[in-house]
Amino acid sequence: MRLLLLILMSVICKIVSSQSNLDSLIFDRVNNYRVSMSLEKVQFDSICFMESNSQSTYMFKNSLVSHSQDFTGYETSNKRYLMFGGSSNFKICAEICTMVKINVNLNDSLYSNKLSEIIFESWKKSKEHNKILLNPNFKFAGVSSQCIVNRINDKLNYQVFCTMFFIDIR
Repeated sequence: MRLLLLILMSVICKIVSSQSNLDSLIFDRVNNYRVSMSLEKVQFDSICFMESNSQSTYMFKNSLVSHSQDFTGYETSNKRYLMFGGSSNFKICAEICTMVKINVNLNDSLYSNKLSEIIFESWKKSKEHNKILLNPNFKFAGVSSQCIVNRINDKLNYQVFCTMFFIDIR
């Protein structure tokens, strides 16, 4: 029974810790920006991803943009990071969140690139979010997005809730 539980937990962790194509595009944009500003890239961290996935899912389910949750132990980003098994040795962590909307043509194969650019630019244009993007102390990160998609005639309307979590050490 214990072996079955360990196998199940391993499968769940693999499913939960995988980024979508959109998430990877956003992560790459953030790293390209950091490099363009003579900073090191942040490395993908699965626990950072789980924290950001938890927050973007919460925002998606509640149709809001927020850094907090109502669930005990998940109220703040650092508490969520610890709940998912992150080390308590970190000195600094930060979370950035956004919600964007875009309409795209049904046959637009580049919509993920457009969405990633809109999300990244929303963070870059925000003074507080930009400071987080360019903080040289951050070494690890994870990003997660949740989408609502509605078809309106020959267009798709995307509403995307996105969170990125940064930390200095694992």
